Amino acid sequence: MTGQRSFLFDYVERFEGYVKTADKTPRPMVGYGKITYGKYIIKDVRYVEGLGFNMFSSSQFCDNGYWVKQFQYGSDVNDEYNNVILSARRNGNLYSTVFRSIPQTHPQFEAISDPRNAICLLAKASKEDSWLWHRRLCHQNFKDMNKLVSKNLVKGLPETRLSKDTLFTWLEFLRTKSDAADRIIAFIKRIQVLLGRRVKKLRSDNGTEFRNAKLQSFLEDVGISHNFSAVRTPQQNGVVERKNRTLVEAARSMMAHSGVPQSFWAEAVSTACYTQNRTLIVKRTGKTAYEMVEQRKPNIDYFRVFGCKCYVLNDRDDLGKFEPKSDESIFIGYSHNSKAYRVFNKRTRTILESSNVDFSETEAYVTHPHTRKWTKDHPPSQIIGSPSQPVTTRSAKNVENLILFGGFLSEFEPSDVSQALTDPDWVLAMQEELAEFERNKVWRLDENDLIIRNKARLVAKGYRQQEGIDYDETFAPVARIEAIQIFLAYAAHKNMTVYQMDVKCAFLNGVLQEEVYVEQPEGFVDPRFPEHVYVLDKALYGLKQAPRAWYETLTDYLLGVGYKKGTIDPTLFLKRSGKDLIIVQIYVDDIIFASTKPEMCQEFENTMKSQFKMSMMGELTFFLGLQVRQRPDGIFINQAKYVQVLLKRFDFGGSNSAATPMPRNFQLNADTSGKPVDQKTYRAIIGSLLYLTASRPDIVFSTGVCARFQCDPRDSHLSAVKRILRYLKGTPDFGLWFPKDSGFELIAYTDSDHAGCKLNRKSTSGACQFLGDKLVSWSSRKQNCVSLSTAEAEYVAASCCCSQVLWMKTQLADFGYTMQRIPIYCDSKSAIQITANPVQHSRTKHIDIRYHFIKDHVEKGNVELYFVESDYQLADLFTKPFDEKRHFFLLSKTTSGYFRSELAQNPVETYQGLVLLFSETCSPRSVLKLLKTTSSGTSLSGSKPKLFKTYPKPKLLGMGFRALNRSSVD
Repeated sequence: MTGQRSFLFDYVERFEGYVKTADKTPRPMVGYGKITYGKYIIKDVRYVEGLGFNMFSSSQFCDNGYWVKQFQYGSDVNDEYNNVILSARRNGNLYSTVFRSIPQTHPQFEAISDPRNAICLLAKASKEDSWLWHRRLCHQNFKDMNKLVSKNLVKGLPETRLSKDTLFTWLEFLRTKSDAADRIIAFIKRIQVLLGRRVKKLRSDNGTEFRNAKLQSFLEDVGISHNFSAVRTPQQNGVVERKNRTLVEAARSMMAHSGVPQSFWAEAVSTACYTQNRTLIVKRTGKTAYEMVEQRKPNIDYFRVFGCKCYVLNDRDDLGKFEPKSDESIFIGYSHNSKAYRVFNKRTRTILESSNVDFSETEAYVTHPHTRKWTKDHPPSQIIGSPSQPVTTRSAKNVENLILFGGFLSEFEPSDVSQALTDPDWVLAMQEELAEFERNKVWRLDENDLIIRNKARLVAKGYRQQEGIDYDETFAPVARIEAIQIFLAYAAHKNMTVYQMDVKCAFLNGVLQEEVYVEQPEGFVDPRFPEHVYVLDKALYGLKQAPRAWYETLTDYLLGVGYKKGTIDPTLFLKRSGKDLIIVQIYVDDIIFASTKPEMCQEFENTMKSQFKMSMMGELTFFLGLQVRQRPDGIFINQAKYVQVLLKRFDFGGSNSAATPMPRNFQLNADTSGKPVDQKTYRAIIGSLLYLTASRPDIVFSTGVCARFQCDPRDSHLSAVKRILRYLKGTPDFGLWFPKDSGFELIAYTDSDHAGCKLNRKSTSGACQFLGDKLVSWSSRKQNCVSLSTAEAEYVAASCCCSQVLWMKTQLADFGYTMQRIPIYCDSKSAIQITANPVQHSRTKHIDIRYHFIKDHVEKGNVELYFVESDYQLADLFTKPFDEKRHFFLLSKTTSGYFRSELAQNPVETYQGLVLLFSETCSPRSVLKLLKTTSSGTSLSGSKPKLFKTYPKPKLLGMGFRALNRSSVD
C-alpha cells in the first residue's frame, strides 16, 4: 500500500475500509491500482490517504510469482529467472528499501533475449545500465554489446563484457514506388562523393520500380551494370533482404516496448538503422560500419531509448513570464543532418529537431484520470441513437504489461463493461452516475427468485426490450428548429433576455410506469447482496421509454406549478402574470427561457432547482449548434464556428472563395459516365451542409440539389459540393438578424421552378415565412408529382407553404397573436385563380386532393394569396441559382439584416449624428455635395469628416441597406 496517488496507474477509486497505523490513527483505503518498478508491474497496490511510507507484503509478492529471500541483514525479491528486482536492508524488525528506477521491458522482448543472460554481461556496469543500453541500442543482443566494449570499438558505452558481415546501411522512405528511380540516382551520386569511389554494380530485385527507362538510362550513361535477382528468388539479393528483416524486427521490438502508435514505424526503422550502423561489427574487419565509412570511432553516449518521455525546450513561441518553457514530447530518433534529436511534440502534434532536450528514459508514460467536467451528462447520440449500432474501438492490448501512450488518442470508447473497468476515467464516470442513482432513488434491491433474474437479463440492455412487455410508449417530443427561431424572434421583438439551463442526469428523474428489473452493474455489485437484482423506480439510460418518462415528469411538474403547454408545440410552456409573460422551450434536457419581467426568470430558475439538479448557464450564447448573440437592438444567429470546423475538416481553409453557392442556370444530372467519388466523403459533406442550413438559407437550394445524388456521386457532383464550401469560405460569418424595432406580422412567399429537375422533370417548391422583417422559416423541396404546367407547380408549392403558415399561426396564438387572412405572395396569377375559384376542369382535376386543402383555408379567410412580380419574389432564393447580383439582392430582401458578425458591433461610421456609408466605387466628395443639396436646409458647410469607411456593395446589401435608385450602382 502507498500514500502517493501519483505512483499508481490503472487506478480504481473504491472505498475498502480503514487501516489503523502505529499511532492508532484509522486511515481510509480509498482505491487501488498498479505501480511500475522498472520492467515489472506490481498489481493490487492499495492507496491509503495520509500513509507516510510505502509498505510491501511478502505474501503478495509470492502470490504474484516472485521469490522472497530473507537473510540476517536484509531481504531480496527475485523474479522467475532468479534476478533480483528489489533489495531491502533490515532496520530493527522491518525491511526498508528505496525505490530505484529500473528500465521497463515487455514480455515480447524477454522472448527475444533471455534475461538470465544479463547476469554474465557486466564487469563494472550495473544490471540496470545494461538493460538501459540494450534498449538504447535498439534491442541489440548482449553478445554484440560486449564486443563493442571489449574491443574498444565505440565511445560512451559503460565498461561491460558486453553476425554475417554487416555493412553501412542507408534508408530511403518512398511515398510511391515511382519515386524509387530518382532516389537511387541521387543516392549513387551522393555515395560516390562520400567514399571517393565509383559504383560499378547495382543489384536489386525484379520490381517494376527498378526496371524503368529513367534508371536504366542513367546507369548506362555512367557505366554501372544492373543485376537483377530471379523472380521469386529473394535469396539472390540476400544482403538487402536480410538487412530489411533485421531492421523491421528491431523496429517491432522498439515499438512494442515503447507503445508508440504504428504511424511512427518509419521513425522506428530509421532509428534502428542509425543505431546499427554505429554498433554492429563487421566480422572481417572487426570494426563498426560507421568507423569503416567515417574513419573514426562512433561516440554513442548521446543514445537514448526510443519512445521514452522527454521535454523539449520551447524556443519558437513568444512565452510569457510564467508559461512553461518546455513541452512534453516523445523521443523518436536522431537527426541525420545535425547534432539534434527528433521528438514528437505532444502539444503542437508536430515532429521537430532540437538539441535542447531533457530525457526521462526510466519513467513510464501513463495516463491519469482527467478532471474535466462535461455540461452534457449524455449527448443526444446516446439518448436517441440505436444502442445496437456498432462502435469503433481500439484493438485490445495487454494493459498489464504494456503502458499505452494515451496522449496519442483523444477518446476511448469501450464496447462493454469489462473494458470500461480497465480505464480509470470510465470507472470514475460510472461511479458519478451511480451516485446520481442513489440521489434520485432510481432503484432498490429486490430479492425475488430466479424468474426475475431471467427477466432482468432480458431488459438489462435497452435494445433487448420487447414491446408490450418491457415498454409501451417511447416517443418524446423535441422542439423544431422553426419553433426555436420563432422563440428567439419573439424575444428580440419584446426586447427580452434569453437564458439557458441544463438538467443534470435528466433521464434519472423520469418515473417508470412499467415494472423493470436490471442486474447489478458489473464491478459494482453490492457485496452484501451479490445475487439480488435491481427493480427500477425511475428511468435508466438505455431504456427505450427513458426519454418519454423524463418528458412526462417535467411536463407534470411544470403544469403543476402553473405553466400552460403550447397548443400545437408540446415543448413550449408559458405562464402569464398580468401583462407579463414567461416562455420556456424544452429540448430533452436543454431549457431556454425568457420573460418580459426579469423577476419571473429568477422565479423559474429557483422553481426548477428546487425539484431537479440544474446547471444554470446564464444568457443564451449557444444552443443546438447555433451561436446566439444578444444585443440591445436585436438578436444575431449564425454558425460561424461550425463553418470553420467544416472547412478545416474537408481541407478548404486555403481555397479560393466563390461568389455564389451555385452558378446561374446550373444543372446537375446523373452523369453516369463521370468518375465515381468516395460515397462516404460525399455524404459527410452533404450532412454537414444540411446541419448548417439551420441558419444559412442561402445554401438550402444548392445543398438540396446536391443531396439528390448521394447514392451514386460522381466527380461533377463533388465539384458542385466543393463550390458550396468555397462560397462558405467567403461568407463564414453570415447569419440571421432579428431586429428589435420591426413588426411581428406573419407574411409568406411561395414559388416553384417548373420541371427544374432534369432527371424526372419534377418541380422544386420554395417558400419562406417572415415575422415582420425576421425570417424564421424556409424550405426548398422537390415535389412528389410531375406538374403539367407552371400554374400547377405554383399551386402545389402554395399548398405546401399554406400548411407551414397554419402551423405558425397556431404557434403564434400561444404567444398572444391572433391572425386572419395571412398574406401569401405568389408570382403566378393562374395559381391564385385556382385557389380562389372552386371550379374543377380538365387542367386541374388530376391534381392530388391533398393539395386542394388551400382552397378551404382561402374560403375560410385564414390565408389570402396576393400576386407579386417575379423580380420581388423572395422565394426565388429557394428554387433556382442566380448570379452574384441577384443572389445578394434576394439575401438582402429575405433576411433584412443578413450581415457579417464582425460588423454587428459597429456597422457604420458616424459623424456629428450623420450616418455616412459609401460603396467602394462611390466618391465621398460627390456624396457630401449631394447631401448638401438634399438635406432640407441642413447646412454641411465646414463639416469635413476625417474618416471614411468603405464597404463593397454586396456587403452593404447584406447589412440590410437598400439602394435609393435601382438603376444606380452606387
